[in-house]
Amino acid sequence: PEEAPVVEDVQPAPAAPPVIDQGAWQPVGTYTPSTSAASDGALHFEKDESVESFIKKVGEPARKIGQKEDLYASVMIAQAILESASGQSQLAQAPNYNLFGIKGSHKGKSATFNTQEDTGNGTMTTIQAAFRAYENYEESFEDYAMLMKEGLSGNSDFYSGVWKTNAKTYEEATKFLTGRYATDTSYNKKLNGLIETYDLTEYDKEKAALPVGTQGFAVPVENYTISSPYGNRGGEFHRGLDMAAAQGEPIYASKAGIVKTAEFHYSWGNYAVIEHEGGMTTLYAHQSQYIVKPGDQVEQGQIIGYVGSTGNSTG
Repeated sequence: PEEAPVVEDVQPAPAAPPVIDQGAWQPVGTYTPSTSAASDGALHFEKDESVESFIKKVGEPARKIGQKEDLYASVMIAQAILESASGQSQLAQAPNYNLFGIKGSHKGKSATFNTQEDTGNGTMTTIQAAFRAYENYEESFEDYAMLMKEGLSGNSDFYSGVWKTNAKTYEEATKFLTGRYATDTSYNKKLNGLIETYDLTEYDKEKAALPVGTQGFAVPVENYTISSPYGNRGGEFHRGLDMAAAQGEPIYASKAGIVKTAEFHYSWGNYAVIEHEGGMTTLYAHQSQYIVKPGDQVEQGQIIGYVGSTGNSTG
């Protein structure tokens, strides 16, 4: 396995942005680099299903924030893969969702973990530190994007070299991060390799709109087949429409509305209900995980959870 990158441990003044600390987390450990490198110096990785599943979860939030904040979503996703071991580090998992190892607290929430610190003379010592905790992956990306845009205390342009305005390609952005965000001299090669292996540049483009029917409802998943229609089915009335898709595929809100329910049901499994204008509701069952809670206002096309087979489901 490649060694996890070590980030400069910035100690800001009280009003400064949060400290980043990636050095405490385990190496990714899931890649098998090939014996050769590309002509651009990028490392080659064998595709890994756990990484692909993680990308499906964070891809759309990264795309959305990248478009909004003038950042390369591809670079952010690649960094999240490296820094969080594809979402497998304890800090990155629920209920913390911290993908970038940012210290401090976020909206009053934090989680305490052991981490290694340099005493100043090259000696490493283990201490306990508070790390920011988020409601979901999107909040983690938003907070990280703020750091990239606002920089460090006294130097708001510290990360300006990653902005699309200043970096004409993702390669320029990853090169800028090397030695600045991470001291790993191969940091850009690893990021570039991940971007190329998993075609992450797709997330640098605007997302194509989901098909919307005459009643204003969009299809809630992509790349699906109808595995069971609505109506009579084997002597019973099937009240839903079964849309089969790959495990972990994002589930999108069919229409804007307010989340009324998000919980587990013995038959529906992990499910969520959204109430739309006019009183109509939509229910999304058998999710592997829902990422909304009652009272949330959601927009059409917003990710509300991920495809699964919980509850009374055959696949």
